[in-house]
Amino acid sequence: SFSIAYWKGGDVAVESILYRAQYFDKIVVWGGESAVRHAQSYVGPGFEMIAYDPKVSISMVGQQAFGSDEVLREVAMRGAADVLSFNQDACNASRFQFVEGDTEQCDRYSALLAEAMGIDVRYGGGHYLPTPADIRDEVDMLKMLEPVYAVFGGYEGRGLVVRSDEPVGFHPNVKTVNVVQVSSLADALRYVTVATQTVGVWPPSRKRELRDGLASAGVQRIVSLGEANAPGSFGGMPHDATIPLHRFMKWITEEGDETP
Repeated sequence: SFSIAYWKGGDVAVESILYRAQYFDKIVVWGGESAVRHAQSYVGPGFEMIAYDPKVSISMVGQQAFGSDEVLREVAMRGAADVLSFNQDACNASRFQFVEGDTEQCDRYSALLAEAMGIDVRYGGGHYLPTPADIRDEVDMLKMLEPVYAVFGGYEGRGLVVRSDEPVGFHPNVKTVNVVQVSSLADALRYVTVATQTVGVWPPSRKRELRDGLASAGVQRIVSLGEANAPGSFGGMPHDATIPLHRFMKWITEEGDETP
């Protein structure tokens, strides 16, 4: 999305003067319910609000990933590429990866994924932010529940993976991924909601069998694994089920026949 002027929000003394139709056509809001309701109080004739609520993106890895060690390593690299977007701060960054396989297979993938996330060549390579304290506390608790949970990687910010049989209760961030073991990718559909933005699928051929279920659950974007940050996802393409640039613009038309 694109903003003419960025404002963090919250200062009524400033907003009560600026948030008017004579100054702006639209206000674009990123945030949760409180942020949206705050901005909504200024909406009036000629001043439109466009809201983007928080989104979570996921990955879905099919059994075909375990065809060989070489294929599995490539899939892990693709899975990592979808995590690294702005150090996992972006809404299209994968946080939960549903893997179709047994425990041993999911652990192999998790180990390779943690390793692949440490090769950060696309977004600030070589600069690592430590895992936040709240996530470390959650993961430390899960370590005591092995083998129900398994943890791969460390807290230095290169890559941390938690393998489980259902999604963890915390929000994975700063290169933290929850690998969820499923017997079938169709089983992962019950965890998909309208808050799920991008879904990366491997192999790409399995998107066809999943797309109706994903769309019905509220997903807005389905891509091949590793393509969450592809150039085609920006510019004038759809985002969060709309085409934002069309909504941001003020459309003016000139109609009628031209005079010779």
